Amino acid sequence: MGKFGFILFILFYFLFPDLSVGQENFAVKTFTTDQGLPHNHVFEIAQDQSGFLWIATWDGLSRWNGYEFRNYYHNPKDSTSLLYFTAEQVLVDFANQVWIMSAGTGLSLYDRKNENFIRFLELEDEQSTDITLDLENRLWLLFNHKIKKWNYQKKQFVLIDAGYENEGLTNEIFQFARFPLK
Repeated sequence: MGKFGFILFILFYFLFPDLSVGQENFAVKTFTTDQGLPHNHVFEIAQDQSGFLWIATWDGLSRWNGYEFRNYYHNPKDSTSLLYFTAEQVLVDFANQVWIMSAGTGLSLYDRKNENFIRFLELEDEQSTDITLDLENRLWLLFNHKIKKWNYQKKQFVLIDAGYENEGLTNEIFQFARFPLK
């Protein structure tokens, strides 16, 4: 920036001071286990269409309604609890369904009507790596060696032949799922 640019900057700064400062004031509030989070290690946060914040933590999932937390945990004796104690990813799809990836072990779907979870046990034997939505709001479950797409009509995952036969293709598959596929 030359001398002319510097003078313009100073004039702009003093003539329009409101434009040089942020228009909104934001307050930052920190929440911990003292305020009700299941654990202080937060992996991911998503917001659903109802306005709830879903917080994936080391020791379960939390739903924040703006006033208080409602926590969900893994209970080995309860088949309607989270699949595993660590919720690493949380994703809300176009149908306002909340999906929870549990430490690579599998996937849980939040059942709003019963306030519990549907477990996808068939995924436990496979090392899932990511869950994502593409640009056309299709839900993809990614693995090291394959891709599965959620079929909303049948309410099940369908294996997609991606044409990959090599090992360790997580990055390529992840990029593949980011694009609109037919």
